[in-house]
Amino acid sequence: MIKPILTILFFNALTFLPSVSWANPVDQLRPVYENILQTYPQELEQAQQLGNPLFELSVLNKAAIAHQYLGQLQEAIPLYKRALQLARQLQDEDLEGSILWSLATAHSQLGDPYGIDFLESQLQATRTPSGRKVILKYLSLAYLQAVNYEKAIFLRQNQLEIVREIGTKTEEIEVLNDLGLAYFANLDYRQAIQIQEEALSLANSTGEFQLKGNILFHLSISYSWVKQQEKALKTLEELLALGEATDNLVQVNQALNGLSEYYTIQEDYEQAIALQEKRLNAIREQGHFTSESFALQDLSRVYYWSGNLEQAIDLQTEALDLLDQGFKQQQQESPDAAESLEFSRVAAQAIGQEKLGFLLLQSQQLEAAKSRFYKAIEGYDSQRKVTLSNLSFTNLSEDEFKIFSYDQSTDIYRLLQQIAIERNQILEALELSEAGRARALVDLLVSKLETHPNSMETEPPNINQIKQIAQREKTTLVTYTVQYEYGRFYQSGPGEWLTSHSSERKATQLYVWVISPQGNIEFRQVPLNFDLDQLVKNARDFITLTGLSRRHLPPGEPLKELHEYLIEPIADLLPKNPEERVTFIPQDSLLLVPFPALQDRQGTYLIEKHTLMTSPSIQVLDLTRQNQQRNQNQGSSVNPPLVVGNPTMPEIELEGGKSTLQLEDLPGAELEAEAIATLLNTEPLIGDRATKAVVVSQMQSSPMIHLATHGLLNNLGGFLSSLALAPTAGDPGFLTAKEISQLSLRAELAVLSACDTGRGNINGDGVIGLSRAFVSAGAEGVLVSLWAIPDEPTVTVMTNFYQQMQQRQDKASALREAMLLTQKQFPEPRNWAAFTLIGVSE
Repeated sequence: MIKPILTILFFNALTFLPSVSWANPVDQLRPVYENILQTYPQELEQAQQLGNPLFELSVLNKAAIAHQYLGQLQEAIPLYKRALQLARQLQDEDLEGSILWSLATAHSQLGDPYGIDFLESQLQATRTPSGRKVILKYLSLAYLQAVNYEKAIFLRQNQLEIVREIGTKTEEIEVLNDLGLAYFANLDYRQAIQIQEEALSLANSTGEFQLKGNILFHLSISYSWVKQQEKALKTLEELLALGEATDNLVQVNQALNGLSEYYTIQEDYEQAIALQEKRLNAIREQGHFTSESFALQDLSRVYYWSGNLEQAIDLQTEALDLLDQGFKQQQQESPDAAESLEFSRVAAQAIGQEKLGFLLLQSQQLEAAKSRFYKAIEGYDSQRKVTLSNLSFTNLSEDEFKIFSYDQSTDIYRLLQQIAIERNQILEALELSEAGRARALVDLLVSKLETHPNSMETEPPNINQIKQIAQREKTTLVTYTVQYEYGRFYQSGPGEWLTSHSSERKATQLYVWVISPQGNIEFRQVPLNFDLDQLVKNARDFITLTGLSRRHLPPGEPLKELHEYLIEPIADLLPKNPEERVTFIPQDSLLLVPFPALQDRQGTYLIEKHTLMTSPSIQVLDLTRQNQQRNQNQGSSVNPPLVVGNPTMPEIELEGGKSTLQLEDLPGAELEAEAIATLLNTEPLIGDRATKAVVVSQMQSSPMIHLATHGLLNNLGGFLSSLALAPTAGDPGFLTAKEISQLSLRAELAVLSACDTGRGNINGDGVIGLSRAFVSAGAEGVLVSLWAIPDEPTVTVMTNFYQQMQQRQDKASALREAMLLTQKQFPEPRNWAAFTLIGVSE
């Protein structure tokens, strides 16, 4: 449910671009833009002599785009601002909006996340309703991309008020439609429906057929997500009638595809196929080969769900053959857009190859499926390189983009592992498992390790290297891969885009590799016949809920059940000595498993038997060690440890800014900080002293970091998860994961003693949140929590941990001993089992 929404917003960030060509990796466009900058002064002088402000604006905008493409953002911004002034003088709202967005992306690349501060300053400086209307539109879009949906909704509502005063009915319909989509992104489907129905009523009264079609399409999806399938059906039928009456092929296409999805859900495959064939015939009459290819792929999908796998494969193969022909046709019709069309072709081919690979795998054509999967990976890699060369035109950081981009291949590597296992190629499957994990984090760590990032290989480790890592770290590595019933494009069953079932994934088996420090590699395959995600949630609820709130839990012992599936199949392969380390490499919901609290059949906790750690991937563990070696070569830090506790708490916005809430003080965190500071022989930053500026400054040179404050979790975006610090006149007091990841730390250890610091948005790169941010910033070890712990046990765990560290010089052993000591005083696992150590132990 979350991932499709973020996907939409991500593509918004890439497609909301100025009218520029897309460069390929060899940068053929650099000479073009350099030439623009050479001729720009003469063209500008000519435009000014002619007294033609539109020509002048065009010259300024073109030069600014050239500077932005070349990465010269400080030079681009003044030119954009001059162009913006001209657009406002011309009262051209479309041009004004386009330039505003270009300025926002430039500011974003310079460190203003999503260009929000720039757009906010523009809003504050603008008093005219027409000017505020334009800025509100783009500021709302920026907050959507920042995954602050409530703020985006609030701004859309403000925009709507202005439009109703000074705008047209057409504008009002457009803003209502955008507002409905914002509510949909915020998972408030019923409010989205209410807004969309209002927009539809207005479109009916004004005869805006194009806008009406858009609203009907979005409304059909909203109805489906609240299980109002009959309303969805009637809405799609109305959209079809509208498209046929107005000869609008796009609307006919959308309606027939949606109706086919509806009947697929009902398992009326005959009707679903007939609708797709009707759609296909309508497209063929227009001679649009690209659209025909997409329609063939949708028809293939219906045949797959009907059980006709052979026909599904034939149609998907035909669709891919037609796809290149279609894009060639488009390039001939629009030669100026050749580069961007080639980019789209590569992306579409990659998706199509992945779909065909899955279908071939279902028919046990393993070699053919493998070939298609590697073609898809090649396409995604090519797409990534091209986008990276144009990333300055977006408001995404390189890391944000790579997280999404690499995630496209995660499922392919999962399916390639399946092929390897079916061929009994256990070691190849392990390499593939590693190749599909934490690739963006690997790239980020490598870039910080090297002065010249391109000089260092980021290829995933091979079997020999994996063995060497286990030996060097003196740890038993346990790598999990979760296998699902279907590939990602077939994952949720029929009706993927039309129903809320798209959030459901049925895990069917676990692949588990155990790599000993001696270099032995064993493999276990564990069948799953239950909802794995739900079991993990039940286990966490079992630990964290107390009293009457536990009555809603399903019967059973989830900690023992997880142990049965995750640990028992490999128990004979784990070290017998509890002092020897075990490092888990989890995936998907397993990233949230409280491994220390898992219990065997006798009720013994896993932490009693083993010293535990986790890592996003084996390669991340290796790179963290390399980072430690680099720090040691540069000499140890002479600065004192940084300890922060109970800062003066900032306010958080509610309802998009309509009101604020003061975060509660944490007196227990203050006591914790004072106790830890005494142990570490340093002075804690408490209250007003713990400002963001001071904390960030000291973090970058401190050998040890301990932060006891509120952790604010953003499950959707991850990057906006934050730590609460003392506000100042110029700063609200929140240190975000995105800001942390851009720092350069030398800390041996960062302890995030706040609730939920180990959680975040989960994808192929791991948990996107505070824990990843500190790892990527260079912390050698990161200690985070998976839930909120009461004050007294937290202080007990932390003081025991640091005391053991001072005795043992081994973080993992110190944490284990601290948990066991705390368990004696506070037996319930909610009091001691939340913490997990990521990174190197010694």
